[in-house]
Amino acid sequence: MQNQVQITDASDLRVWSDTARESPDSGNAIDTVSALQRHWALVTTVTAGATVLAYLLCQLVTPLFAAKTSVMIEARSPSPAASLSNQMAMQPSEETLRKNEISILRSRSLAESVVTRLSLDRDPEFNPTLQPTKSQHELLVRAKAAFVSISKIFGFAERRGRSEEDAREDTVDIFLDRLGVTSTDASRVIDVRFLSETPDRAAQVANTIVNEYIAAKIHQQIAGPQTAAESLERHIQALNKKIRDSERVIDDARKTNGLLPTEKARVLVDQLSELNKRLAVVTGERMTAEARLKELHSTQSGRAESAAAVLASALIQRLQAEASLLASRIGQMSTTYGEQNPKLAQARAELAELHARIDAEVAKIAASYRDALLVAKANETSLRQEVEWLKTQVAKADSSEVDVRALERGTEADKGLMMQLVTHLNETKAHIELQGAEAWVISKATVPRLPSFPPKLAIVAAALLFSAMGGAILAVLLERRDGAVRSMEQIRRLTAARVFGALPLLKLLRRDGLPQSERLEKSLFAENLRGFWFQLNKIRSVPAKTLLITSSVSSEGKSTISACLARIIAWTGGRVVVVDADLRNPTAHRLHCVDRSSPGLAELIAGKVELDQVLQFDSTSSTFVITAGTCAASPSDILRSPRLSFVLRELAKDFDAVIIDSPPVLAAHDACILAQEVDTAIMVVRWGETKATALRSALQRMSDCEVDFEGIILSMVDVRKYQRYGSSDAEVFSRGSRKYYLYD
Repeated sequence: MQNQVQITDASDLRVWSDTARESPDSGNAIDTVSALQRHWALVTTVTAGATVLAYLLCQLVTPLFAAKTSVMIEARSPSPAASLSNQMAMQPSEETLRKNEISILRSRSLAESVVTRLSLDRDPEFNPTLQPTKSQHELLVRAKAAFVSISKIFGFAERRGRSEEDAREDTVDIFLDRLGVTSTDASRVIDVRFLSETPDRAAQVANTIVNEYIAAKIHQQIAGPQTAAESLERHIQALNKKIRDSERVIDDARKTNGLLPTEKARVLVDQLSELNKRLAVVTGERMTAEARLKELHSTQSGRAESAAAVLASALIQRLQAEASLLASRIGQMSTTYGEQNPKLAQARAELAELHARIDAEVAKIAASYRDALLVAKANETSLRQEVEWLKTQVAKADSSEVDVRALERGTEADKGLMMQLVTHLNETKAHIELQGAEAWVISKATVPRLPSFPPKLAIVAAALLFSAMGGAILAVLLERRDGAVRSMEQIRRLTAARVFGALPLLKLLRRDGLPQSERLEKSLFAENLRGFWFQLNKIRSVPAKTLLITSSVSSEGKSTISACLARIIAWTGGRVVVVDADLRNPTAHRLHCVDRSSPGLAELIAGKVELDQVLQFDSTSSTFVITAGTCAASPSDILRSPRLSFVLRELAKDFDAVIIDSPPVLAAHDACILAQEVDTAIMVVRWGETKATALRSALQRMSDCEVDFEGIILSMVDVRKYQRYGSSDAEVFSRGSRKYYLYD
């Protein structure tokens, strides 16, 4: 057999088969846009259903109103009474401060305070136990109760009923779920947002939260100083009582012993008192000198220039300012001049000289501090000696009054201490009165007019978007899962063989056979079938006498095409015979309305009958038919008989065309056996039903059997759906083309 198509022999078909293995999805490429167009109803249904469902859910959800209050927090300033170490401690960052305040606003203690203040535990909106039956919260409560009951049965939970404390905890949980506290970066403004079923309640709760928060902060700020003031008052009262008791004891002792101070004793006492005052002053000066000298030597920077006394020197301040300016100039000159530049060297020398002068001044100050310390120590030592001497003199002058005087001195000391405590108490109370809030409201919550939850527009828009995406993905997945052959272009991607065309679905078929000839003749199906027969004879140098029509699987329309092609050839005056070689599932007798029980191809090959005995004439189509007959052995063994070639040669002599209807390639090997005995073979592929994998497997089997075939016909095409698959040859079945025929 000589073919003129792109695949001329079995070797070319094997080359195609190797290529198909390398790209198994070459025929299954999916155009997403076309897939969406084909499944537009599915995508529309999914999108509309999900959108409507989202809208209905939004309608079922209880609307909540949101009220927002904005509060400004201030940075905490260190207390005036804080120690030096606390002042030098690292202060928290702005972000840490903001997060801490947000945590306080969302704290459970503050929520409980607001719940108590507004009696929210008696509001059905927040207390699930007070809500009417069949509400959502009641269902949740019942579900929780059922879970507790089941847990009790299995011993997982404690056997106890639901108390008021549990209901209050649930109220606080619901309150915290409705509360939102946010803050933007680089801002001390905190927004407090609360959701409620009623607008008034939302605004009231939001404002109350902020008010309770500010009140708690003020209470926290004054709690420490107030506690200290109360402690000072208790100490002052106790000290005052002690002083009164001491004075009463002194008076009783003088009256009992008759002690009256002499003039000498008075002078000595006055001198001793004066010396004690001077000693206290000198001791203070000595401690001050030591503190200054210690501060000078124990600065953190390691340089004495950072000491407070040094920094207070106008000369050193001026020298340091000049040194800073000169250092800045040296830095600028270093980027302009080299290291050996005379100007740079001179500037550095001047800077060293300034540092030397500063060090000299610092040394002078340190020397003056040391001298002052030595003088203070000397004065203190001298005064202490005088005090000790006067004490001795006082003891000698009147030893009987020692005990009384000791009591008097103790009393005087207690009086001095009480004065200090009173002064400290007054300062603490003044600090409490001057203490201000570290937070203040910048925007109070107003009654909202529209609900903010659920966001219906956003939810519906999201449902519309995601459902459309889901529908599109589902359409693509269905298209990919389909895997059926949908266009001639797809067949061309699968194989290099010629595609003769596409035959529309023949809607005129009768249940017991083919349609009437006049109706079939005026159909688009017949016209495309004529075009196939024309192409088949045009590409061959010698017209084909014996034509095998097969398919990859069953129900692809090969028997109908065989019968209709025979009728079309007969219309042109040619003698044509249809041979039903499908010995396993024959159908030619039904399509041509001939007797099946008469001898057929099986008996003819077996030599039981002659050719004239098996030929039956179909007067409707003016064609001859050879039925399958009755198989006495395996159909494959019958078709392998050498007599098959003789039968086909005899038929080719008597008829202009011999059309052989064979079994599917994948169902049996009969088609491969028959293809080796005919002039040409055609494979039929059913549109929308034959899988690309099945067609690929059939072509592979023909390649393995070294069988040639002329080309492929796409059958049973739904002309209205064909254009949805975006094929380049879809215009063949356009409305403009179909108007030339009475029937599709």
